[in-house]
Amino acid sequence: MRTTLKKYATELVENGLKVVVVEQMENSHNKEDEYTKREVVQVLTRGTYAEVLDQGYSPRFCLCLFEKDNQGYGIVFLDTTTHEFYVGEFQEDIHKGTLKTLLTRLKPVEIVYLQGNLSEETLMIVKSLSNKPTLNPIYNQDILGLDNIIARIDKYF
Repeated sequence: MRTTLKKYATELVENGLKVVVVEQMENSHNKEDEYTKREVVQVLTRGTYAEVLDQGYSPRFCLCLFEKDNQGYGIVFLDTTTHEFYVGEFQEDIHKGTLKTLLTRLKPVEIVYLQGNLSEETLMIVKSLSNKPTLNPIYNQDILGLDNIIARIDKYF
C-alpha cells in the first residue's frame, strides 16, 4: 500500500494538490460491524512531502508569511528535508526588496498565509516567482489559539 501512496502522492503534491492519508485504527473481528474506526494520520502538501527528493540534497522550504500592516513581515520557514525551521520578522521598505530577496534565495515550494492578510502587492510578488510555489491560504476558522497550539506540540518537547 505504501508504494502505491508514494507513486501517486508524489505526482499529486507536485501538481499543488493535498493528499490526506487515512488509516484503519482498529481491527474488526465481527463481520456484522458496520463501521471500522479510521483516522487521518497524515496530510501531505507540496511543501511538506519530502519523498519527492532526487538523489542529491536540495532544500524544500515551506514558508509561512504574515504581513504586518504593509510595514513588515513575520515569517516561519521549514526545510522539510532536514526538519529545521526558522522564525523571524523584518521591516520592509516601499520596494519590498527584503521580501523579494528572501523569496528568491529560499525558493519556497509552498507558501502558507492567512486569508486576507497579504496585500495585493505582496501576492503579485509571490505569484511572479519563477519557481511557482503552491499558495495555501488558511482561513480564520482553521486557526487554533496559542494555548491549543502549545498543548498539541508540548508532547514532542
